[in-house]
Amino acid sequence: MPIAYSTLRKVAREIFINYVFCIVLLFVVAFIFLKQNATQPSDILFGLKSLSQVLISNPLIWLVLLIPWLIFKLIQFVYQGYQTGGFTRWGKRSFVCLALPVLGMFFGKSFLDDYTHSEQYAYQWLESAENKAGVIFPRFDQDSLQRGIHLFGRRGFGSEEIAPIVKNNIEWITLVPYGWQESISSTQIGRSERSYTTLTHRDSVYIHQINELKTHKFKVMLKPHIWMHSNGDGWRSDIAFNNDQDWLTWKNNYQKFILHYARIAALTNCEQFCIGTELHQVVKTHPDYWRYLIKEIRAIYPGKLTYAANWYQEVEDVSFWDDLDFIGIQAYYPLCNEKSPTLKSLMKGWKKHIDQIEKYHLAYNRPVLFTELGYKSTTDSAKEPWAWVNNVPQFTKVSYETQANCYEAFFRSFWNKPWFAGVHLWEWRAGSRNNRGRSEINFTPQHKPAENIMAKWYGFRR
Repeated sequence: MPIAYSTLRKVAREIFINYVFCIVLLFVVAFIFLKQNATQPSDILFGLKSLSQVLISNPLIWLVLLIPWLIFKLIQFVYQGYQTGGFTRWGKRSFVCLALPVLGMFFGKSFLDDYTHSEQYAYQWLESAENKAGVIFPRFDQDSLQRGIHLFGRRGFGSEEIAPIVKNNIEWITLVPYGWQESISSTQIGRSERSYTTLTHRDSVYIHQINELKTHKFKVMLKPHIWMHSNGDGWRSDIAFNNDQDWLTWKNNYQKFILHYARIAALTNCEQFCIGTELHQVVKTHPDYWRYLIKEIRAIYPGKLTYAANWYQEVEDVSFWDDLDFIGIQAYYPLCNEKSPTLKSLMKGWKKHIDQIEKYHLAYNRPVLFTELGYKSTTDSAKEPWAWVNNVPQFTKVSYETQANCYEAFFRSFWNKPWFAGVHLWEWRAGSRNNRGRSEINFTPQHKPAENIMAKWYGFRR
C-alpha cells in the first residue's frame, strides 16, 4: 500500500509539473504572437483572457496537455526495457508503445462518433417536394414570397453547384461582400485585413457569380456586411465614436463602401439591395444619415431596398423603415430553453414574437422580410440561435431533428402571413458534398432533413 501511494504521488507530481510547463509555454507563445500582431495593448490582454477562458471551458484541452507527459513516459518505458532486457525487450516495448496509441485513437474516435451521433431520428424524405425539372419554377412572380438562401463559394457557380439549389425550390440568392473594419472605434472600412485592392479583386468574383446566377433565372440580393475581428470591445452593432470628426470620417467611408456595392447591384441588375446589416448604434444615433444615404442609393440603384436589423432591440430603433421597401430582420429569436425541443414547444416559442413583428408591419405599412434566419444541428439550437458554431463545445451531440423542427416551426408560423415577404436562410455552401466534421452541426441545411423541409415549404405557393 505505501508503495502504491508513493507511486500515485509521483505520478500526480509529474502530471502537475507537466501541466504547469505546458500552460506557461502556451501563454508565452500566445504573448509573443499577440505582441507581433496586435495593433494596441488591449488586443494582447483580450487574447490572453480568451486563452484562459478556452482552457477553463474546454475539458478536451486538458487531455491534450497530457500528451507531452504520456510521450515522456512511453520513451522512459522503452528505454528502461532496453537497459534491463536488451534489444529483444526494447523491441517488444517499442511495439507496445506504437500499438497502444493507435488502438487508443481508433477506439476513442469510435466512442466519440457514437456519442455525438446517438440521436435516434428517422426522417422520411419527401422526394415529391423536390423540383425535378432542372429549371426554376417562378413562384415568386405569383405570391411575392422570397424563397432565399445565403450562398457562399470561392469560385463561380457551375451546373454542379446550381442543380441542388434548383432542386430545393430556391429562387432568391443572397451574396455577402465583406468590408473589413479593425474595431468598433476604427473609422476605416476595408483597410484592415483586406486592402481595397483585394476587395476590388473580389468584386470581380461577385460580378461573375451574379451574372452566372442570372443565367439560371435566380433573383439576387446583394447584402454587404462589415466584418471585424473582435478584440473584446464589441462587434459591428456597437460601432460608435466620441467626437464628431470620427463620426464624419466613418460615415463618409461607409457611404463610399455601400455606394460602391449599390453600383455593382445596379450594374448586374440585382433585384434587391441591403443598405446595412446590424449597425445598431449608428442607426439609433444618426437616423438622418440613413435617410440621406437611402436617397443617394436610390439615385444610382433602381431595385428594392431593405436594411437588416438585429432582432433584439434594433428593429424598433430603426426610424426610417418607411423610406425602404421592406422591414428587414435578422430573425435569430430565442424560442425555448429545452434541449431537443418538440415542434409544439417551438411553435409556442414563436407565438410570443409574432404579434410584435406584425406591429412593425402595421406601424410602417411595409412587408416584413427575414433577411437572415438559421439554426445549427445541435440539441440546443433554439435557445440561442445566433450563437456561432465556433463557440459550440467540442463533441456536442449532433441533432438533425432539432434543426428540422426549428425549420418546420418557422414555416408553419410565418409562411401564410399576408404581411410576410419571405426569408433568406443562413447558409448554403457551394460544392458541399457531405457533412463530416464541424459542418455536421453548422447552420447549413445541406444533406440534412432541414433541407427537405425547406424544399417542401419553398414548393408551396401562398
